[in-house]
Amino acid sequence: RAGVACSVPPPHKSSRTQRGSTSSHGSVQKYTNPSKQAMILPMPSFPSASGPPSCYMKSKEQLTIFVLVLQSVICVSRLVLLLDIMGGFIMGICVGLGWYAYKEDMNITYFCYWGMMCAFNGIFDLVKFIDFWVKSPSPLFSSEAGWQYNLVSTTLIMVPVVMIMGAVLAWYMYKSATGDDSGVYEPTYGRSGAAARSSVSQSYGTPARTSFQAFGGSGQRLGQGKA
Repeated sequence: RAGVACSVPPPHKSSRTQRGSTSSHGSVQKYTNPSKQAMILPMPSFPSASGPPSCYMKSKEQLTIFVLVLQSVICVSRLVLLLDIMGGFIMGICVGLGWYAYKEDMNITYFCYWGMMCAFNGIFDLVKFIDFWVKSPSPLFSSEAGWQYNLVSTTLIMVPVVMIMGAVLAWYMYKSATGDDSGVYEPTYGRSGAAARSSVSQSYGTPARTSFQAFGGSGQRLGQGKA
């Protein structure tokens, strides 16, 4: 009896299964897309304030007060004379941070943030002043225009100047805090080697070695103990 051969067709995937695999594959591509990765802006690590301020910070206290008072006066002039509300508001936040750092016993961390804000605001204000200067048809100062006109021009110049002054002062504070805690370098030349080594050892908290004894006892000649 002759057999009848029949062929069975392969199982066919449903369209739902194909759509599911496509959607799952698409979801994997979505999470591995490099364009979706976040970028982080690197920032320097500021020193943290621990204990009383250093000798260098105390020596710059009067200069800090002078710069902060000058920034406060120019900020008020910017709001009243120039009517720059947004710029004066941002500058006021920066000056307020500087006064807060001074109030917190010359806090070096807050002064670093103050200096960073002064640097950014100073650069933007300098570019803004240069743009105004090159496009202004009238001179910057004029004896015929009156004292108010000259006062406005002086305020325009002093806004970036006082900001850059604060940034430079904060930079020196930062270098002092990260380089030497005392802020004063004591040279070792002009002293003996033992005194210099003693001062260096004491500065690192290790006791200085005052005397050295190689060996003791009476000397013996070769062959002296033989009969």
